[in-house]
Amino acid sequence: MKKFSIILVFIGIVLISIACGSLVSEYYKDMQAREQSSEILEELAKLNPEEIQDNRIAKVGDYGYIGTISIPNLDLVLPVIDSFDYAKLEKAPCLYYGSLETDDAVICAHSYKSHFGNLNQLEPKDTIWITDISGKKIEYEVVLVEELKQTNIKMMLDNMFDLTLFTCTKDGNNRVTIRCNRVK
Repeated sequence: MKKFSIILVFIGIVLISIACGSLVSEYYKDMQAREQSSEILEELAKLNPEEIQDNRIAKVGDYGYIGTISIPNLDLVLPVIDSFDYAKLEKAPCLYYGSLETDDAVICAHSYKSHFGNLNQLEPKDTIWITDISGKKIEYEVVLVEELKQTNIKMMLDNMFDLTLFTCTKDGNNRVTIRCNRVK
């Protein structure tokens, strides 16, 4: 019996160590993402108009950016990368689908606190601003806050809203989804 108790204590210590390591890793990734986003914002602010491709995309480092997103109620200002892949998502929110011009943009980001980790705190009538790379500010109003299954891509993309933001829930099984329309 004593041997069994020692094994259980050992297993408990290992599991607690793994959980602590996971928390430290996520905290480090969040801080790194915050730093990278800040550096990108500084670089975007320094751009000359001739460095903007087709008046829609500005190149900073290896990536193109369509502008910035500002969510005042979450005290967030972040750059938005022009296309999605997982490596880009580590740096900043990404345009997942659509465009600002056609009012069907879908933007995703990690659930880091420094990115979209607090999207679930938004409520209808909250304001979101997108400033495109040419400096044009577009105001959006949150219309709907919902949670979609991670496999429900069709519902994420086929919608009647001008802007959709999404990120993973804390357990990673679903997507916190914010639906917005332009303020005319």
